[in-house]
Amino acid sequence: MYPTFFKISLRPLLLTIFILFSYDSQSQIVKDDLIVFIGEKISLERDTNDKMFGIDTIINGQDTIFSGWQKLGYKYEAKYKVLDKIHGHYDKDTIDFVLYDHEGNPEVAEHNTVMLFVSKVDGVLYHQKYQYFPMYITTEGRWASPYSVQDYNHAYKYSITVKPEIIPFKDEVYFSVIHLHPDKIAKIYSPQYFEIRDRKAYTRYGNYPDDLLKLKLQTVLKARGIYLE
Repeated sequence: MYPTFFKISLRPLLLTIFILFSYDSQSQIVKDDLIVFIGEKISLERDTNDKMFGIDTIINGQDTIFSGWQKLGYKYEAKYKVLDKIHGHYDKDTIDFVLYDHEGNPEVAEHNTVMLFVSKVDGVLYHQKYQYFPMYITTEGRWASPYSVQDYNHAYKYSITVKPEIIPFKDEVYFSVIHLHPDKIAKIYSPQYFEIRDRKAYTRYGNYPDDLLKLKLQTVLKARGIYLE
Protein backbone atom coordinates (compact mmCIF):
# COMPACT_ATOMS: atom_id res chain seq x y z
CA MET A 1 0.00 0.00 0.00
CA TYR A 2 1.43 3.35 -1.00
CA PRO A 3 2.08 6.03 1.63
CA THR A 4 -0.37 8.91 1.77
CA PHE A 5 1.05 12.40 1.55
CA PHE A 6 0.01 15.23 3.88
CA LYS A 7 -3.33 16.95 3.36
CA ILE A 8 -3.66 20.33 1.70
CA SER A 9 -5.60 22.79 3.87
CA LEU A 10 -6.16 26.52 4.13
CA ARG A 11 -2.88 26.89 5.99
CA PRO A 12 -0.83 27.28 2.78
CA LEU A 13 -2.90 30.38 1.96
CA LEU A 14 -2.26 32.10 5.27
CA LEU A 15 1.24 32.45 6.64
CA THR A 16 0.97 31.88 10.37
CA ILE A 17 3.70 33.65 12.28
CA PHE A 18 3.92 32.34 15.80
CA ILE A 19 5.97 34.24 18.39
CA LEU A 20 6.72 31.76 21.16
CA PHE A 21 5.36 33.09 24.47
CA SER A 22 6.91 36.51 24.04
CA TYR A 23 5.59 39.95 24.93
CA ASP A 24 7.97 41.47 22.38
CA SER A 25 6.93 40.72 18.80
CA GLN A 26 10.41 41.74 17.61
CA SER A 27 12.20 39.05 19.60
CA GLN A 28 14.20 36.49 17.67
CA ILE A 29 15.24 32.90 18.19
CA VAL A 30 19.03 32.80 18.00
CA LYS A 31 20.64 30.19 15.79
CA ASP A 32 21.90 28.06 18.70
CA ASP A 33 18.33 27.64 19.94
CA LEU A 34 17.01 26.05 16.73
CA ILE A 35 17.13 22.26 16.46
CA VAL A 36 16.21 20.57 13.20
CA PHE A 37 16.06 16.80 12.96
CA ILE A 38 14.47 13.84 11.25
CA GLY A 39 12.45 11.93 13.79
CA GLU A 40 10.19 8.93 14.20
CA LYS A 41 7.07 9.48 16.28
CA ILE A 42 6.99 7.71 19.64
CA SER A 43 4.07 9.55 21.25
CA LEU A 44 2.00 12.71 20.84
CA GLU A 45 -0.41 13.26 23.72
CA ARG A 46 -2.72 16.18 24.37
CA ASP A 47 -2.47 18.12 27.63
CA THR A 48 -6.11 18.68 28.60
CA ASN A 49 -5.21 21.04 31.46
CA ASP A 50 -3.35 23.59 29.38
CA LYS A 51 -4.68 27.17 29.14
CA MET A 52 -1.68 28.88 27.55
CA PHE A 53 -2.20 32.20 25.82
CA GLY A 54 0.29 34.13 23.71
CA ILE A 55 0.81 36.39 20.72
CA ASP A 56 -0.43 34.95 17.45
CA THR A 57 -0.18 36.83 14.16
CA ILE A 58 -1.64 35.84 10.82
CA ILE A 59 -0.66 37.68 7.66
CA ASN A 60 -1.61 37.36 4.02
CA GLY A 61 1.27 38.69 1.98
CA GLN A 62 2.14 41.97 3.70
CA ASP A 63 -1.30 42.55 5.24
CA THR A 64 -1.93 41.66 8.86
CA ILE A 65 -5.24 39.87 9.30
CA PHE A 66 -4.98 39.37 13.05
CA SER A 67 -2.44 40.14 15.74
CA GLY A 68 -3.00 39.89 19.47
CA TRP A 69 -3.30 37.69 22.51
CA GLN A 70 -5.39 34.60 22.17
CA LYS A 71 -5.36 30.94 23.10
CA LEU A 72 -2.62 29.34 21.06
CA GLY A 73 -4.59 26.17 20.58
CA TYR A 74 -4.30 22.73 22.04
CA LYS A 75 -1.12 21.73 23.79
CA TYR A 76 0.56 18.39 23.09
CA GLU A 77 3.53 16.66 24.68
CA ALA A 78 5.56 15.09 21.89
CA LYS A 79 8.28 12.47 21.99
CA TYR A 80 10.29 11.41 18.94
CA LYS A 81 13.21 9.13 18.21
CA VAL A 82 16.01 11.13 16.59
CA LEU A 83 17.00 9.43 13.33
CA ASP A 84 19.22 12.16 11.92
CA LYS A 85 20.24 15.61 13.14
CA ILE A 86 20.18 18.35 10.50
CA HIS A 87 21.00 21.41 12.59
CA GLY A 88 21.56 22.39 16.21
CA HIS A 89 23.13 21.06 19.36
CA TYR A 90 21.40 17.92 20.57
CA ASP A 91 23.06 14.62 21.46
CA LYS A 92 20.28 12.35 22.78
CA ASP A 93 18.56 9.49 20.95
CA THR A 94 15.08 10.79 21.76
CA ILE A 95 13.67 14.30 22.07
CA ASP A 96 10.71 15.70 24.02
CA PHE A 97 9.05 18.98 23.09
CA VAL A 98 5.80 20.93 23.34
CA LEU A 99 3.55 21.28 20.30
CA TYR A 100 0.54 23.56 19.81
CA ASP A 101 -2.24 23.24 17.24
CA HIS A 102 -5.19 25.60 16.75
CA GLU A 103 -7.63 22.90 15.71
CA GLY A 104 -6.54 20.19 18.13
CA ASN A 105 -5.79 17.77 15.33
CA PRO A 106 -2.09 18.12 14.41
CA GLU A 107 -1.42 17.13 10.82
CA VAL A 108 2.11 16.14 11.75
CA ALA A 109 0.64 13.26 13.77
CA GLU A 110 -0.48 11.62 10.52
CA HIS A 111 3.14 10.83 9.63
CA ASN A 112 5.49 8.49 11.44
CA THR A 113 8.70 10.01 10.09
CA VAL A 114 9.12 13.76 9.70
CA MET A 115 11.69 16.53 9.60
CA LEU A 116 10.88 18.80 12.53
CA PHE A 117 11.85 22.29 13.65
CA VAL A 118 11.96 23.02 17.38
CA SER A 119 13.24 26.02 19.35
CA LYS A 120 14.50 26.28 22.91
CA VAL A 121 12.81 28.95 25.05
CA ASP A 122 13.79 29.23 28.72
CA GLY A 123 15.15 25.70 28.64
CA VAL A 124 12.01 24.16 27.12
CA LEU A 125 11.78 22.89 23.54
CA TYR A 126 8.79 24.07 21.48
CA HIS A 127 7.78 22.97 18.03
CA GLN A 128 7.86 25.78 15.48
CA LYS A 129 4.12 25.85 14.88
CA TYR A 130 3.01 23.77 11.88
CA GLN A 131 6.54 23.45 10.52
CA TYR A 132 7.50 19.98 9.37
CA PHE A 133 8.19 17.90 6.29
CA PRO A 134 6.99 14.30 5.88
CA MET A 135 10.03 12.19 5.05
CA TYR A 136 10.38 9.14 2.83
CA ILE A 137 13.21 6.83 1.84
CA THR A 138 14.64 7.04 -1.67
CA THR A 139 15.90 4.15 -3.76
CA GLU A 140 19.39 5.20 -2.65
CA GLY A 141 18.49 4.88 1.03
CA ARG A 142 18.44 8.65 1.64
CA TRP A 143 15.76 10.73 3.33
CA ALA A 144 13.81 13.20 1.20
CA SER A 145 10.48 15.00 1.16
CA PRO A 146 8.16 15.54 -1.82
CA TYR A 147 7.74 18.94 -3.45
CA SER A 148 6.20 21.31 -0.89
CA VAL A 149 3.35 23.25 -2.47
CA GLN A 150 3.00 25.31 0.69
CA ASP A 151 6.62 26.38 1.06
CA TYR A 152 7.36 27.04 -2.60
CA ASN A 153 4.29 29.31 -2.72
CA HIS A 154 5.06 31.18 0.50
CA ALA A 155 4.73 34.97 0.59
CA TYR A 156 8.55 35.14 0.53
CA LYS A 157 8.87 32.81 -2.46
CA TYR A 158 10.93 35.30 -4.44
CA SER A 159 13.76 34.97 -1.92
CA ILE A 160 14.00 31.19 -2.39
CA THR A 161 17.33 30.05 -3.83
CA VAL A 162 16.88 26.28 -3.64
CA LYS A 163 15.09 24.37 -6.37
CA PRO A 164 13.09 21.14 -6.36
CA GLU A 165 14.77 18.19 -8.02
CA ILE A 166 13.70 14.80 -9.29
CA ILE A 167 13.67 12.39 -6.34
CA PRO A 168 13.71 8.59 -6.83
CA PHE A 169 11.41 7.65 -3.94
CA LYS A 170 11.39 3.98 -3.02
CA ASP A 171 7.57 3.99 -2.92
CA GLU A 172 5.22 6.27 -4.79
CA VAL A 173 4.14 9.32 -2.79
CA TYR A 174 0.97 11.19 -3.63
CA PHE A 175 -1.75 13.65 -2.67
CA SER A 176 -5.40 12.75 -2.91
CA VAL A 177 -7.20 15.22 -5.19
CA ILE A 178 -10.64 13.68 -4.92
CA HIS A 179 -11.80 16.60 -2.77
CA LEU A 180 -10.66 19.27 -5.25
CA HIS A 181 -12.50 20.86 -8.15
CA PRO A 182 -10.82 19.97 -11.47
CA ASP A 183 -9.95 23.64 -12.07
CA LYS A 184 -7.99 23.71 -8.83
CA ILE A 185 -5.97 20.57 -9.40
CA ALA A 186 -3.68 21.94 -12.12
CA LYS A 187 -3.34 25.23 -10.25
CA ILE A 188 -2.21 23.61 -7.02
CA TYR A 189 -0.43 20.57 -8.43
CA SER A 190 1.59 21.91 -11.32
CA PRO A 191 2.17 19.30 -14.05
CA GLN A 192 5.80 20.42 -13.88
CA TYR A 193 6.12 18.61 -10.54
CA PHE A 194 3.18 16.19 -10.36
CA GLU A 195 1.57 13.46 -12.42
CA ILE A 196 -2.22 13.30 -12.02
CA ARG A 197 -3.81 9.87 -12.29
CA ASP A 198 -6.40 7.81 -10.45
CA ARG A 199 -7.58 10.92 -8.53
CA LYS A 200 -4.14 11.34 -7.04
CA ALA A 201 -1.28 13.77 -7.64
CA TYR A 202 1.91 11.70 -7.71
CA THR A 203 4.97 13.73 -6.91
CA ARG A 204 8.09 13.43 -9.03
CA TYR A 205 10.08 16.23 -7.43
CA GLY A 206 11.20 17.07 -3.93
CA ASN A 207 14.19 18.02 -1.81
CA TYR A 208 16.78 16.48 0.47
CA PRO A 209 17.18 17.66 4.11
CA ASP A 210 19.83 20.35 3.60
CA ASP A 211 17.72 22.12 0.99
CA LEU A 212 14.57 21.64 3.05
CA LEU A 213 16.24 23.54 5.89
CA LYS A 214 17.23 26.34 3.50
CA LEU A 215 13.68 26.44 2.15
CA LYS A 216 12.23 27.06 5.62
CA LEU A 217 14.95 29.58 6.49
CA GLN A 218 14.16 31.58 3.37
CA THR A 219 10.40 31.59 3.96
CA VAL A 220 8.53 30.81 7.18
CA LEU A 221 11.47 30.96 9.59
CA LYS A 222 12.67 34.17 7.98
CA ALA A 223 9.23 35.66 8.54
CA ARG A 224 9.45 34.61 12.18
CA GLY A 225 12.79 36.34 12.66
CA ILE A 226 14.89 33.18 12.78
CA TYR A 227 18.26 33.38 11.05
CA LEU A 228 21.31 31.12 11.15
CA GLU A 229 23.80 33.73 9.89
